[in-house]
Amino acid sequence: MKLFMLKIGARPPGRLIEQHDVMFVIANSLSETIESVNQHWPAVKNNWHLDAWREVKRVGDYQILLSKDSLSKDGWSKDGWSKDNALADNIFADDKVDNKLDSQGKQLYFVNLGGYLPGQFEEFHYKTLVVAETLGKATAQVKKTAFYQDYTFDNVDTAKSGVATSHVDDKQQLDLDDIHCVADLLPRDVALTIQPLTEPEKNQLPDDALHIGYLSLKQIKTMID
Repeated sequence: MKLFMLKIGARPPGRLIEQHDVMFVIANSLSETIESVNQHWPAVKNNWHLDAWREVKRVGDYQILLSKDSLSKDGWSKDGWSKDNALADNIFADDKVDNKLDSQGKQLYFVNLGGYLPGQFEEFHYKTLVVAETLGKATAQVKKTAFYQDYTFDNVDTAKSGVATSHVDDKQQLDLDDIHCVADLLPRDVALTIQPLTEPEKNQLPDDALHIGYLSLKQIKTMID
């Protein structure tokens, strides 16, 4: 069971240019993510590609681990106990997992930074993962990145041209415009654990490989490891 971060590219019907989205998928291999992507974006079913992907194992000085919760998404355990059953509540009390936090209250955030450059007809984006205790601390971290500092300028006429300062577009348990907590994007029966790395482990566990480039659906289907 692996956690994949995917940047999906496609041109939905009626669009002039390629559109993109980011998705977090639990699967055993990259090829197994295809069904989830098709369900997530039905308008481009089997007509999309990847522009970047990453197996998420390490973020900064933290290891990202996955495990199955005792209760399935429909509220029943493998042994047939309902999560609403009082006896089941006692049986599974030690197994229930808060899949947002580690023992130190850390959360894994996905952040999508947006920025501009003068003379460029474009909004540029920088996507990253951050481990932090709060949304505010995660936001403070991303504001220190080179992208946030460099992809910004002041428009003289903001009434006509708008504001061109860098900003956070999407925060999943990251949001100035929007941020996202990755645990909230995962299936209910999957627990995400954030484990601090010891000094020896920091040297043993490499940074995640970032696979950048066009990867066709045909190629993805062959990636079964």
